Amino acid sequence: MAKESVHSITQTSDGSVWIGTRRGAGRFKDGRFEELSLKGGPGNEFIRDIFEDRTGAIWLASYGGGLLRYADGSFGYVGTQNGLPNNFLSRILHDDKDRFWLLTNLGIVVAPRSEFVKVATGEQQFVGGAILGSADGLSTSEGNGGHQPAGTITSDGRAWFPLINDVAVVDPERLAATPPVVVIENAFARESNQMERTLPFAFDQSAPVTIKDGVRNLEIDYTGLSFSRAEEVRFFYKLEGIDEEWIDAGKRRTAFFPYLPPGEYTFHARAVNADGIWSTNDATLKIIVTAKFWESPWFIAGVVGLLAGLIVLWFVRRNRTLRHQRQRQTEFSRQLIAAGERERSRIAAELHDGLGQNLLVIKNWARQARESTNGDGAAGSGLMHKIEELAADSLEETRAIVQDLGSKDIERFGLTEAITVALEHVEDASGIRIKKKIDDLDGIFSKDVELAVFRIVQECINNVVKHSESSTAEVSVSKTGAGIVINVHDHGIGFDVETALKGNRGPNESQFGLRSMTERVAMFGGTSSIVSSSEKGTIVQIVIPANED
Repeated sequence: MAKESVHSITQTSDGSVWIGTRRGAGRFKDGRFEELSLKGGPGNEFIRDIFEDRTGAIWLASYGGGLLRYADGSFGYVGTQNGLPNNFLSRILHDDKDRFWLLTNLGIVVAPRSEFVKVATGEQQFVGGAILGSADGLSTSEGNGGHQPAGTITSDGRAWFPLINDVAVVDPERLAATPPVVVIENAFARESNQMERTLPFAFDQSAPVTIKDGVRNLEIDYTGLSFSRAEEVRFFYKLEGIDEEWIDAGKRRTAFFPYLPPGEYTFHARAVNADGIWSTNDATLKIIVTAKFWESPWFIAGVVGLLAGLIVLWFVRRNRTLRHQRQRQTEFSRQLIAAGERERSRIAAELHDGLGQNLLVIKNWARQARESTNGDGAAGSGLMHKIEELAADSLEETRAIVQDLGSKDIERFGLTEAITVALEHVEDASGIRIKKKIDDLDGIFSKDVELAVFRIVQECINNVVKHSESSTAEVSVSKTGAGIVINVHDHGIGFDVETALKGNRGPNESQFGLRSMTERVAMFGGTSSIVSSSEKGTIVQIVIPANED
């Protein structure tokens, strides 16, 4: 900062010294110097004047960034977007009527300080004030400053400003104090055939303007009556219901609305004259835009209702189709299972009646042949003994196969006893100790579901025998109000459940393995859960509802 060109030095009420340079502003306070970040965009770093108002706010005139206000540790900004003619400021003067006088490169701005405060704090968008230029008698509108205080207010109240050619002297008492009057002159619209027509309009501004018959392009003419340079009056308008902020129309005296949706609106217009005096009352006009029949609420509601009905109908039909498809698929699966069970029963019967009987005959013949030798022919006797043992083993295996394939125990003893007998058979054949807890399950399900439950328990315990390498297991089938819960827990080596459910362990096992079992459970409306690990073994839980037919 010490190497910069200094253009303004001001001491403020708190003892600080403010310094304005070509590169920004700084503050010296309590023996410390602080550079301030202006954050106002490019071009506002050149500070030509600094002023402290009675509230302690600091105002900075920047050459390129407009007017800056520093208060409560932050900056506010006023620029051309807020009504200043130019962002190049050289001087800030304050008179005894609490007005600011700003020297710019396009004229002298005069407005109450409160107007600048409202804009800098975001309370309003535009500064209402006078802009004095060549039209007011100045030889030029371009001010001159940056080297010495570019202007002063003398003891008689006049404001003196340096211009690029001479000096401007402004007498505040000669500024007009009469506010402008805003009047709405006309309202018209363009029809669809591009022909203009004047809308019904009452000059007392009490009757509303009604737009109908397809007309949407609305134009409103207004003007401002001022005793001081009427051509310099600046207008602002907004349409309640459309515009949230006031529109700065400048000197334009027409408001354009290319399209208005159906509804009721109120048009407002206000003005500020060249002396910075605002109109005291807004000119207003009520506008009613009628709706076409397809824009009316009942029509829109009908269309929405029709669309909603079509969507609901589509969903109902789609769900019905999907339900029928699921029912057909379920019925087909049941038929496949039933066919499989019939085939299993046929094979079991043939094994029992055919192969089983033949093996029994072979065993008996071998025994008779061995006994008839009476010890004669030791070799022949030994061979007959081996044939007898092999036939006996084959007969036991055949009976075991028939036990697995057949389901006649359900018909003879019921589901509860059939499951118990099947578990005891596995326990005797495998040596695995099985802790059993089977509730009374008879009469809960139909014959098809009973057979499915039996096969599910059979599949679970067969998996324990084939894959778990466990010496113990727990099997419980509990009856609940909603159906039954099957729990099978072994303490073996575990397995990858995801891989097994995908059927990647082999074609035979994938066909009659876990995946087949879970599909069978789902077909009867049940749910299954399988958790397996090498530390805790495998836990299978299956829930089958009792309301399945």
